[in-house]
Amino acid sequence: MKRFTLVTIMVLLFWAGDNVHGDEIIFKNGERLIGTVVRMENGIVFFASQLLGEVKVEMAQMESISADSLMSLHIDDGTIIKSSDITANEKGFRVQSAGVLDGQALTLNSIKAINPQVVPEVTWKGNISAGYTITNGNSYTEQANVSLNAVRRSKKTRLRLDSLYLAGRDEDDETGEKVTREENFSIRLKYDYFFTKKLFGYLSGSFKKDHIADLDYRIITGAGLGYQWIEADWMKFSTDAGVALLKEEYTSKVPDPEDDDDDEDGIVRLIDQITRSNDVSLQFGYNLDWLPHEKVNFLSNLIYTPAADDFSDYFLTLDAELRLAITESFYNSYKFILDYDSEPGDESGTTDTKYIIGLGWNFF
Repeated sequence: MKRFTLVTIMVLLFWAGDNVHGDEIIFKNGERLIGTVVRMENGIVFFASQLLGEVKVEMAQMESISADSLMSLHIDDGTIIKSSDITANEKGFRVQSAGVLDGQALTLNSIKAINPQVVPEVTWKGNISAGYTITNGNSYTEQANVSLNAVRRSKKTRLRLDSLYLAGRDEDDETGEKVTREENFSIRLKYDYFFTKKLFGYLSGSFKKDHIADLDYRIITGAGLGYQWIEADWMKFSTDAGVALLKEEYTSKVPDPEDDDDDEDGIVRLIDQITRSNDVSLQFGYNLDWLPHEKVNFLSNLIYTPAADDFSDYFLTLDAELRLAITESFYNSYKFILDYDSEPGDESGTTDTKYIIGLGWNFF
């Protein structure tokens, strides 16, 4: 009985030892890694080592990769090869697969990916941020802001929504009344359709209203072409150019020219002066989403809209935002916004800059 038990234990230990071997990478310098091949992208193998955890290693430095199960090799011509044995040779790698006795020779550049991550057909990314500041005592100020951003991405399409509301007021030194110094709202929608992996056509529309700048509305609708230069986890960068129709209206309070200056009451009567424009314009822009660190995200957008017949008449908006992660879902937001209108309404300035601090939440 004891002899049977001892033999059984030895068999189990042998079986267990053989099965915990796992996948193996042998480097050209003779070193080895034991663990599991996770995936390979851009010549970098993500490998879950039994001793080191997940590590990144260059495929060019490997002598061979062997796996307990079949790996899926995605080749640049669109084919997929199943293999558990990849060995380096003078031209790149030789891949052993079923039905091919001598294996298949491949260059490193021709192997696009191994066990690539499965990308869902539709992905959503969205966040909302808000900030509120109040001071009391020697002076009184009150400021609030709310922004909403969302992106829907599929293989062929992308829909982006960006919106922002700002409000602020302080206390008048002479009257003591609380006076609104800032109140504006903007929203922008942009739809991209990808003809290829990089080239896309777009339709866009934006609306802005600024109470303090006397801007009743600014509506910009546009269409054109764009190019996605980079679309990776660590960075997304695209540029676009097209034509747009810009419609805006300012309503300013000005003295009534028919008012009698000799009125004894000394009151100046004001009337609304409406300034409208309806221009065909060109439109250029870029979109940047950069993740230099897992806890740091930098975003920037630019839209430049000059009149088609007069480049000195233009509208430009630039925003830049730094997000510092607090948790996986929450982050601190530091945003800068520049709006420039070369021909604003009466008594309105050309340049408007904003600095915004808030707390954000990623809800997708």
